[in-house]
Amino acid sequence: MDLALAIPVHNDAAGLDRLLQQARDFGIFKQVIVVDDASQPPIATPTDPQPYDLEVLRLTQSKGAGAARKRAIAALRCSHVLFFDSDDLLTSDLPGLWQDLQLHNAQNDPFDFCLFRHHDSRRGDMGGWGQMRFDDRIWRKARLSGQNLCSLDEQQSHLLSQTANYPWNKVYSRDFLQRENLRFTEIEVHNDIEFHWASFITADRILASNRIAAVHFIGQTDRAKQQITGRKDLARLQLFKALSALEPRLTTLAQTAGQQAADLWRLSLLSFVSDLMLWVRETLDPQHFQNLQTAQHRYFDSVLTDELLELFHQRDPVMALQILLQMAESSEIDRPARVTSPSTNPVAATPQPSLSGVSV
Repeated sequence: MDLALAIPVHNDAAGLDRLLQQARDFGIFKQVIVVDDASQPPIATPTDPQPYDLEVLRLTQSKGAGAARKRAIAALRCSHVLFFDSDDLLTSDLPGLWQDLQLHNAQNDPFDFCLFRHHDSRRGDMGGWGQMRFDDRIWRKARLSGQNLCSLDEQQSHLLSQTANYPWNKVYSRDFLQRENLRFTEIEVHNDIEFHWASFITADRILASNRIAAVHFIGQTDRAKQQITGRKDLARLQLFKALSALEPRLTTLAQTAGQQAADLWRLSLLSFVSDLMLWVRETLDPQHFQNLQTAQHRYFDSVLTDELLELFHQRDPVMALQILLQMAESSEIDRPARVTSPSTNPVAATPQPSLSGVSV
């Protein structure tokens, strides 16, 4: 059992040097794969001896972190991998986490991936330590054991799938990546949504660790304008490409595990998407609201069947209402204008989404 570190980097040589120094100090990586996403100037390959096998690969055209991570997967030789960003930091808990995972595997109980906690710099700005409160609430709701490492049951997996879709807070098995042909979407932003959700949907064995093994920085440098948190343009709507890529996974799951299993994962996914739409709306430039609402309406309309809405209402009526309200709001934007006679009530004449007595 050995561990690789895969790092996409674009114009951040200083951050990469800092992260590689950490990798040298920790001494737990056998392979480090750096994928240069067409940086200018190109990322230089260190010439001094390294305690791990170092590969610096280069994309001649910038295609984003998704394409860079995809290239890293192809070069992976170790049994496990941690994807990481050059502008974030590892913590001293990571070697302990890796030791926990080695002890777990020694019991002949292989895992597909392990999710671990992280520290978000925005939480630090508020004088705290750990994840953002939204993610912390989900972890508490999952009621994990007090142990550093535990296996997730089905309900816990569904809950933790709705945490932020980061790729760098998980240690992955290479066998799992290859078996399920997991991939990152090659888009500018939101390129890790497909990978995150496909991982949860297809995994047989998921572990979770209470160790805080990474520090994620938001808005610390001018590079924040290039981060996902800084994008306000139409590139954000590429997230619907990532969501559409998950449909074949859910179709396959329905065929192999049954429609109910697929429907339950779709409910988890739709809850995530609904909350993500609220966040995107707060972030997006107002001139693009109509584009967002049109795309949002088309997505919900394409996946929400009457049966799924009824199941949603039974399991999470608050979220069901939130989605119905989003659909109603976006349908007003998407609906073509029409001329009505004075005697026609356009509101009454327009069918409204409804669910078990709940109407909007």
